[in-house]
Amino acid sequence: MSPVTDIARPDDRPWWMSAVCYEIYVRSFADSDGSEEGDLAGVREHLDYLEWLGVDALWLCPFFR
Repeated sequence: MSPVTDIARPDDRPWWMSAVCYEIYVRSFADSDGSEEGDLAGVREHLDYLEWLGVDALWLCPFFR
């Protein structure tokens, strides 16, 4: 199929071809414990907002201590 045909029939495409992906650098996204450094708990606290925005998938950048 050509790309034009694929666009005309979005239901046949894999989910990721039309998904909204949001990249998060955890250490600067949200701080849940007042340490001034983002953490996974901070990301979890904002999942409802990301869902409201229409985000389908998250890409978490690697982070290390």
